[in-house]
Formats: sequence, structure tokens, C-alpha cells
Amino acid sequence: MLPSETLVAFHNASPMHLLRAQDAHRPEARRRSVRCVSSPPPARDALISLTAPNSPRVGRDEQLAPLLAQLMNLPPPPVDKRIIGVWRNAHTSVPQTASPIQRAAIVNEKFVPEVQQIVVGDEVPLAIVNRLLFPGGELNIMAVVTDVQTQRLCLRFTRAWFLLGGGFRIPYPVPFRLLGKKSCGWLDIVYIDDELRVTKGNRGSTFVLRKESDDVGLAYTPELREELEKNS
Repeated sequence: MLPSETLVAFHNASPMHLLRAQDAHRPEARRRSVRCVSSPPPARDALISLTAPNSPRVGRDEQLAPLLAQLMNLPPPPVDKRIIGVWRNAHTSVPQTASPIQRAAIVNEKFVPEVQQIVVGDEVPLAIVNRLLFPGGELNIMAVVTDVQTQRLCLRFTRAWFLLGGGFRIPYPVPFRLLGKKSCGWLDIVYIDDELRVTKGNRGSTFVLRKESDDVGLAYTPELREELEKNS
């Protein structure tokens, strides 16, 4: 602002404006205006780049491993409403102890080219629907959130079904309700922001997810509504 403009602004200002301007220069006012804004960890931007849809997959596991290790060393974030939404599974690190069938089912993108995780809720997560999209249909696996412990979501898997062309539904033949504790698991939130989430499951797998939408209306199937009513 030029000096002449400053004088005009001064003469046109009301006494209250002048008092506020003077107060802004006081030390306590300056302290009040300072906000601590934490910057994202360096590993975050690298993960965003490596998990982009068109990023090369050759050698990606080796590149992601040290980045995920950096995030594991950070203080765990609490679960909050940022987790609610539609997430695309961009990468899964499977532990060496996993069975060959488990590794093939998770890693082989020829069979399951896309996996979505839809977290349903309002202020807190209530349920999770995993959608495994494959040519000709999808497999939906649903779990209700039984407890939230700081950064951990405690889950109980309740049902699953295939959704094929024309809206044809086939129940997945697993009696979840008869499995007891075997139908339960948990997810630990390692890192989360408005675009990226890293979680670790109770079986040792680490998942890198990218947020696609905040709209979870797609997940409100009759099966989900029934489960939410049972657990309300």
C-alpha cells in the first residue's frame, strides 16, 4: 500500500477499527494469531506418486517398503471422520507368513483388478464394506465396527455376497455368525489425511488406500441397512 493510500485508510477508519489495529500489534495478540500447522511427512508425497493409477508396478514393493516404515515410526493418528468415504486399495503388502492362496488372492490383479473399501458412518465409523471388483461382477464383504480404540477399528465380519450382472445376488457360503472370534479382526490406522490412508490389519498385511469420494450412498445396500439396525 502506498503512503497516500495509508493516510486515506487511516482517516476513513472508525475509532473501533483503529483500536483493533492497535491491539493487533500487541505481543499477546500476535501470539494468539500464531497457529501450529503440522506439515505432512516426506514419505506421504512419495506414496501418493507411487500409488497413482498409472504408476509403474515393477519394483514398487521395494520402493514402498522404506516409506511405509517411516510412517510406522510416527505417532499413530486417532480415528476420526476423515476415514468415512470410498477408498481405493492402491497397494497391499502381504507378510511372508501368508499362505500361497492368500498371497495370490490379494496380489494377483488379473483376478481382482480393483478393490474398494467403503467406510460408512456419520461422525464415527459404523461399518466397512470391502468390494472386490472383477470382470462380470463383484464380491462384497461386510463388517460392523464393534469398537474404536484410539487408532484401532475393531471389526466383526457378518456376511458376504456376490453381485453379478443384472443385479443377481448369490450369498457367499461362509457362516460368519458361527465362527465366533474367528470372524473378528481389527485395522490400525498408521496414517490418514484427506487423500491417503495407510492401515495395518490383524493378519499383518499393510494397505495403502486412496480416497475416491466422501459419498458412501453406494454402500447402503439392504444387507448393510439390516446389519446397522441389528447393531443400533
